[in-house]
Amino acid sequence: MKIKCLAATLFVMIIAVFMSTNAVIAGENWKEEQAQMFAQIGLKPGDVIDSSNWQKAEGLLPEGVIAWIKRGDEVVKIGELKYDFAPEASWKDLCAKNEGKYALDASKNVIEKSSNKYPVYVEGDLFPTIDYDNDPDAAIKYVHNIIAKRGRMGNLRCFSTTEWVGLEGRERLAITEYIDSYHYNRPDGEIPNRKEMLQQQLYKFVMPYDIQGLASLTLRWIDPRADSVYSYVPSIRRVKKLSGANRSDPYAGSDFVIDDAFGWAGKNASMKWRILKNDIICLVQMPEWMAEHPVIAEKQPDGSYYSSAPQFKSAYDVPGSKVAPWVKVGAVWVPRKLKVLEAVALDPYYSYGKCVYYIDPDMGFVFKAIYNRAGEYWKQMVMGAACYEWRDGGKFVRRTTNGFVIGYVVVDEKTRHASACSVSGTLEGVRLDVKFMDPTIRQAMFEPSFLNTWSR
Repeated sequence: MKIKCLAATLFVMIIAVFMSTNAVIAGENWKEEQAQMFAQIGLKPGDVIDSSNWQKAEGLLPEGVIAWIKRGDEVVKIGELKYDFAPEASWKDLCAKNEGKYALDASKNVIEKSSNKYPVYVEGDLFPTIDYDNDPDAAIKYVHNIIAKRGRMGNLRCFSTTEWVGLEGRERLAITEYIDSYHYNRPDGEIPNRKEMLQQQLYKFVMPYDIQGLASLTLRWIDPRADSVYSYVPSIRRVKKLSGANRSDPYAGSDFVIDDAFGWAGKNASMKWRILKNDIICLVQMPEWMAEHPVIAEKQPDGSYYSSAPQFKSAYDVPGSKVAPWVKVGAVWVPRKLKVLEAVALDPYYSYGKCVYYIDPDMGFVFKAIYNRAGEYWKQMVMGAACYEWRDGGKFVRRTTNGFVIGYVVVDEKTRHASACSVSGTLEGVRLDVKFMDPTIRQAMFEPSFLNTWSR
């Protein structure tokens, strides 16, 4: 009997160890850290900050967002996360293996120390330990880590919107099909990378009619070369090669520029980065339902992971809303510890003078304050943080947080005009769902010749 009891006890212990190493939360003390932040800032879930008490948000949000609250454009409802937003525990093990493995070349691009070559594949953070007090390259190393983590999405396909929004509401809507393929940190591991790419991206406008079929291909290299960009113009049925350096040009005539995608979509080494603030508490926006649970991406028979989320609506689409038309409603703002970085373009013709980024280590880019070449405050961006939990038959596989955002907005403070983007819900009958690891996405698609067949 004692032997049976001992065996049962050992079995329970083994199961407990197995569950602790594979649990979604993985033993992190995120709840305690969140409670400490609430105590430190003197706010609690359910609190509301508006024009009558905007002082409560001082120091917790960028000055641009504080200005929105003061004039009644924005109302901030405090929320709390009900789950851990960080990657699964195995991610830390991958990062640890990279200690001392990578360095920066003279142009601040990543190289392997052992070979002095640009890495064609990476798993984990490139720089697991950064000396933020003494390393002059600390800021760009941090950004390299953040961008490399986006590769955890692998191949993805989705539809997204660009909305032009003025003081009277939505003025114009464009919907694009978006295909992306990353090479670092892929869920399926290293794939052939003969051309030594970092990222490959396709997008095509599906509406409105006047730009329908316009398509673009962007190839980003692992070395210092500028992006290679190709565009298909339906009216002439030709593919044209464009300059990969003009990434501060307006996107389709909106308030966004090309580099604004997901907060920052440029080449890291094209900017001079420095840290302004380290590990400060800030309020980060997300849909209220996102604070309750992540978006579930369930594995499909074809091997892809498909996710569908409710629409993160703008105020213009909600009758009776009293905030600015471009503000995302149904949101909560949760406390997080993040870093504030300044980026100044090395290109003297870049349209932005400097950008101030608020970056969460898990959520990525959450705010972007934009200044013009004269040093004047110009635009404010707010990103809605998103967490996708991949499951296979209901069983947890991985958590991807740093890459896609559920929706974001940029406001031109000089013209009082905005543009917004959504990657969830349904607009004009088009479902804005996301498919990760889509097997129909092939490397052969990322060729200029493919644009002719993909578009109309």
